[in-house]
Amino acid sequence: MKKLVLLFLISISIISCKKKEEEKKEESKLTPPSWIIGKWSNSDGDIYEFKENDFCRTINITNSTLCLIDLYKDNENTKIEDESTDSFYKIYKLPYNTDRTLIYEFLKISTDTIEKVTSSGNVLFIKITN
Repeated sequence: MKKLVLLFLISISIISCKKKEEEKKEESKLTPPSWIIGKWSNSDGDIYEFKENDFCRTINITNSTLCLIDLYKDNENTKIEDESTDSFYKIYKLPYNTDRTLIYEFLKISTDTIEKVTSSGNVLFIKITN
């Protein structure tokens, strides 16, 4: 009987650990629409690059590049998600147990022009590569 109880407790422990690992493995991922894939530049020389599964930003002044998936890959308390239509693309940050927060929003103006939506006014970006 003691062996059965011990076996039962070990089984529950293993199942519990596997469930936690599965929850932890849910990673951030982005799925930008095809119309926004490529590199875009604004008048300040800042570059936004939309990849098939990531979004990167290069700031002209510092010439440093930051990609969102790399930024949050080790942060199990925050996820990155996105949504899109034929004319907009939005990227959200989802801190653990709170509502999602919009961090980037883009409007499609034409095949070669997008605008980054900001509270202080939209910023125009021109496509420089596919």
